[in-house]
Amino acid sequence: MTHRPFLSASLAIVACCVLTWTSVVKAAVLWDNGPYLTNGFGLSIGWNQSASTPFRYALTDDFVLASRSTITRLNCYGYMTGNVNNQPQIIAGYVRILADDNGEPGDVILGDWTTPREVLQEFTGDFYLGASDRGIYRVSISLPQWELCPGTYWVQYNLDNNDVRPSNGSLTGNYFSTLTPSPPPEANGYHYDVLTSTYFILDDPQTGQGNAPPFSLEGEGCALPGDFDGDALCTMDDVPSFVEALLSGAFESCADVNEDCEMNGLDVQAFVQCILP
Repeated sequence: MTHRPFLSASLAIVACCVLTWTSVVKAAVLWDNGPYLTNGFGLSIGWNQSASTPFRYALTDDFVLASRSTITRLNCYGYMTGNVNNQPQIIAGYVRILADDNGEPGDVILGDWTTPREVLQEFTGDFYLGASDRGIYRVSISLPQWELCPGTYWVQYNLDNNDVRPSNGSLTGNYFSTLTPSPPPEANGYHYDVLTSTYFILDDPQTGQGNAPPFSLEGEGCALPGDFDGDALCTMDDVPSFVEALLSGAFESCADVNEDCEMNGLDVQAFVQCILP
């Protein structure tokens, strides 16, 4: 490694200040695009492949990672119309991660539309507009520890659900709808047609503006590079964990202080600058 001599010397300087040991604290929620609602308007995203006109639309929106992160789960919320027995209706989830192309969805980096992902479903205790056949569920899609460097990305997600609507046995009327709020001015989400690879602006029918569907990404990352004890600051208390992380040989996102997705002597420089008053 080209920075090894500098790294060793710099670590010796930093290590001389080691006083106590502190543990690494990692963020569980890497990105939160907003809470679920019990009103608003619904956006259909279920597959429902038995329907004559499949509900084939995936939701697409951007997100930002502050440090190199491991994404392990995507959470979304919604309801199934006619779910009179209030039972889980989702079979599998599908997720793709795309690069950012000047503020628009770019090339696919991770995921596909052919690999079903395991899901967990939990009834929130709420109903859409109070309707007893529209129970709102939290759907968590398991992801295979996807590694991403700091930056802006786009996520697309879709769900495969039970094709039969419980209320009437219809094979063409069961689909999952997520609830979206009145859009903020910066909202830029899309509907994506999986079969034709076409994007549609995710318009709010009330305002005609783009929207931002509620979802969250979970995994392991570092809210503030250099902060190992979770106090949102770089201080001398973080020195022991920083030194241990650099010497371990394994990548640790909190030790990548200059956020270049590598661990080397440049991070020592950045860490010292971070803790200086």
